[in-house]
Amino acid sequence: MKNFYINTLTNPKGLKKDQYDVIIIGAGIGGLVCGCYLAKAGLKVLIVEKNDKPGGYCQSFERDGYRFDIITHGLTGFRRTSPIKNILDKLNLFRKVNIARADPADVIIYGDRKIHFWNDTKRTIDEFKEIFPHEAKGIEEFFKFLSITNFTSLYYNYRNDTFDKILNNYFKDKALKGIFTSFLGVMGLPTFRVSAISATILYREVIFDGGYYPIGGVGKMSYALSEIFKEYGGNCLISVRVNRLKIKNKKVEGVILDKNEFVSSKYVISACDGRQTFFDLIGKNNLPKRFINNLEKLLPSTTVFIVFLGVNRNDQKNIKEGRAIWYTSDYTKLDEIYFNIYKGHLNLKDDNILCIFNLFGDTSLISKDKDAITLIISVPYKTPQYWLRNKEQIALNLINRATNVIPYFLKNITVKKIITPLSLYEWTLNYRGAVRGWAAIPEQISRDKLYIETPINNLFLTGHWLTFPGGGGIPIAIYLGYNTAKWILKFNQ
Repeated sequence: MKNFYINTLTNPKGLKKDQYDVIIIGAGIGGLVCGCYLAKAGLKVLIVEKNDKPGGYCQSFERDGYRFDIITHGLTGFRRTSPIKNILDKLNLFRKVNIARADPADVIIYGDRKIHFWNDTKRTIDEFKEIFPHEAKGIEEFFKFLSITNFTSLYYNYRNDTFDKILNNYFKDKALKGIFTSFLGVMGLPTFRVSAISATILYREVIFDGGYYPIGGVGKMSYALSEIFKEYGGNCLISVRVNRLKIKNKKVEGVILDKNEFVSSKYVISACDGRQTFFDLIGKNNLPKRFINNLEKLLPSTTVFIVFLGVNRNDQKNIKEGRAIWYTSDYTKLDEIYFNIYKGHLNLKDDNILCIFNLFGDTSLISKDKDAITLIISVPYKTPQYWLRNKEQIALNLINRATNVIPYFLKNITVKKIITPLSLYEWTLNYRGAVRGWAAIPEQISRDKLYIETPINNLFLTGHWLTFPGGGGIPIAIYLGYNTAKWILKFNQ
């Protein structure tokens, strides 16, 4: 899939004379959704993307007949009544993308047992109760809490709390609490540091509305949105970087591109890294000192280490359970491991939670005798020299651990590609390779920290670098892209 999917401008010199209503920096999923809604409303919109394809982390790639999704192991929030589904429905996305759902969505390996997260929640609850009969009442009440607690109540009661407070309300068994710590691997935070609000939102979506995936890979969704943006009259420049914003009297006037090309606009929306936006594209001299101090104190989410594997099954059975399998040998140690990662430490001997993501259910590219498998662990950001020295050993450790779940691994690997946090930084320019924006800790869950409006007039933000109490991820980016578009349209009246 090449540039056919987006409308590129072919006359850079003409940009100097071209007045836009809105310029969006970054064609990640938040920027694309925002751009679609603004263009749909009749505004003249330009998206500028530094890479040669749209999507950011919501992207896929192919290698020797295998297709891999860069990070996303599944989508949540696509039920019929979901706000996310409604936002995408209004763009007619699903006429271009076929969304399927795995059942079960996720599987946790617990010793010699498996816990499945079925589309039928009662079936999931019954499985938990069978393995932990002494916690049956707490399991029932915990799932009920997740299902009935609305956001307003959650925010009012738990805005300053961490997730361990909620788990301790319902459970005593350390292993059970550890199992409900597993999915926090996507945030890289222990239960005693992660926001109770963010973790509850994550678990509610994963448990009750998880396992969705676009047939053909998540990149299909990004390309479809870029096509829709084009159909609404939007323009997109790819393989072009914004070098800085033009600011006059604390008001943005447009962007300055490579070769000092200036493009003017009434509004600019940054859908990229928060520190990059303010420190690199604007400069501290244009910002209030208090804002700078607050921004410098914000901590990014952790990053991940990924191994992509193309595997020939030969006569072996394929993986028929779940889009993601979660595995560790001792769930009671996960909090300690996540805390070390959060503090910047990585012990290669730690039995970190391993997410094994496969393309079960999607045969649009992979033939029946092949598996495209992704191994992911949460890690802190390290120096380029660290990853150069250790990446092969870390990859081998992950592959060896994965053989505890999929025994035929080692003999049948035909493709291997390693992605380090440094690679993720180079792809997105996300601060320290962060995969979910800012760390979802209670003190950073506030609109007062970094939200849609900024100290620069007519400059707005969208995407997961807002301090919104959702903990990042594709559904949050979609929601915030839509919210920023609504904000602009109201502001433009």
